[in-house]
Amino acid sequence: MENVSQSGFWQQRYEQDSIGWDMGQVSPPLKAYIDQLPESAKAQAILVPGAGNAYEVGYLYEQGFTNVTLVDFAPAPINDFAERYPDFPSEHLVCADFFELSPAQYQFDWVLEQTFFLCH
Repeated sequence: MENVSQSGFWQQRYEQDSIGWDMGQVSPPLKAYIDQLPESAKAQAILVPGAGNAYEVGYLYEQGFTNVTLVDFAPAPINDFAERYPDFPSEHLVCADFFELSPAQYQFDWVLEQTFFLCH
């Protein structure tokens, strides 16, 4: 069995376009949730772990959310996102193992997640 807890596994899946659950758009339930958030939430620190193609991150950014951090294990989806959103702050694009993030460095008000796989 392939090791899903290694970034190379996910990088290969993105390179081969074999992410079967990718909807190609922001998930409708998450879009509905984002749309009902108050204006005051737009400055809160939001984490999207295992963001993949990060349609939700893009949507948050388009709606004026200013403190969203995308974390993914594989560089391919992060690079693709950076190309789609060249003005998105690069310090909020984190290619890392979520479980190795330092709580002292990364603190968030809330987490938006739907497909993050816990492999540890």
